[in-house]
Amino acid sequence: MSISAESDQSCRRCGTSHPPSAYVNTRGGRRVQLAVCPACLDDPTIPRHTHILCAECGDLCPIDGPITYRNLFCAPCAQQRDRAFRRTYRQQPAEKRKRLVYHVATRYGLSAARYDALMDQQGGRCAVCGGPPTGQGRLHVDHDHATSLVRGLLCHDCNTGIGSLKDDLSILRAAVAYLERQSGR
Repeated sequence: MSISAESDQSCRRCGTSHPPSAYVNTRGGRRVQLAVCPACLDDPTIPRHTHILCAECGDLCPIDGPITYRNLFCAPCAQQRDRAFRRTYRQQPAEKRKRLVYHVATRYGLSAARYDALMDQQGGRCAVCGGPPTGQGRLHVDHDHATSLVRGLLCHDCNTGIGSLKDDLSILRAAVAYLERQSGR
């Protein structure tokens, strides 16, 4: 089966048509879809030490920084591609879980198994109010700031409230007394 002319891609610089496979580059260890053909990308008239032919917009742009895989693209195009990649990558459930596990392990020394055990023990709900996760859609690790010991998992609101009261029981008792006095009016 041959590739039809309709499926060909036009180079943004010279306008010639090539099959889509000609626009794939693996420079820097990453597979990158290009917008310019290989002939334009390797054009010897481009001053390589000061300028780059952007593989996204097809413009001749000055290099502003160290030479990396990003030097296939001008700075605005590289930033846009990176933002789009991070946005879609971070939404994948497996990636969200991996980031959560890394965060609780490095910040609180809590293993994934221990986090899951706490979650099961609390029934997937906040240890203070008993409500479901709020904020980022997950329960936050509550820890004693003096000893760094993990106390439980809290929703965003309860975690923020306890943190705002500086983990101080006397302030918390004063807040409860205040609320009781005000509700009696």
